[in-house]
Amino acid sequence: MNLRDQIDTLQKATVIDRDGNKIGSVGQVYLHNSTGEPSWVTVNTGLFGTNETFIPLDDAKLALSLIHISEPTRLLSIS
Repeated sequence: MNLRDQIDTLQKATVIDRDGNKIGSVGQVYLHNSTGEPSWVTVNTGLFGTNETFIPLDDAKLALSLIHISEPTRLLSIS
């Protein structure tokens, strides 16, 4: 995922699963140590967005302000 120039967009994005379900809003963007490319985001989940869940960006697609991931929500460890 070549998103180095789009970190600002990632930080304001909403994460959507492969079925189109909203998972939550991005909390933090984590960069790969050697490439500087975004590799993970945390997503604010739970009541009032008080929990954070790590989501890998390996197969993710960014479109406008939405990050589409390939996993369904039910396979993610969201508390």
